[in-house]
Parts: sequence; structure tokens; C-alpha cells
Amino acid sequence: MKWVTASGKGKIHSWTVAHHPYHPAFVTEVPYTLVLVDLVEGPRAMGRWNGDSLKIGDEVQGKFVVREGGSDLIFSPTAD
Repeated sequence: MKWVTASGKGKIHSWTVAHHPYHPAFVTEVPYTLVLVDLVEGPRAMGRWNGDSLKIGDEVQGKFVVREGGSDLIFSPTAD
């Protein structure tokens, strides 16, 4: 194994909509969508969705966004 810097690019594998804030930091943000993404480098990553519609296989781009108390991995649709 070795460390590889991930590009954040990938395709949607699955998703779910959270209606319950599993952490107090998200109480004002429910409902929110979590996506499971197959990154082009191989591993899967889970993050929050920032977009309108989505379907399995859609190409996405992820980035980390700093927020109070930590950071979020946010995935957005890739521009066509």
C-alpha cells in the first residue's frame, strides 16, 4: 500500500437522504443527501451532495469544505 493524493473525481455508486441529524452540527441542515462515490483512484468515499438531481453513474467532483468543528467532503456534479 502507498498514499496517493485523490483527485476527488468519481462516479456515484449510491446515495441516501438523512432526515435525522446524527450529529448536533447537522440539526439545522436536515434533510441532506449523502452520496457514496467510486473515486477514479479506486477507493469509495462518502460525502454530502451539493446539487439538484442525481443518478447512479453520474460523474462528480469532491472537495473538502472547512466548517466550525471540522470539515465536510462535498460532492457536486461535474460540469458537462
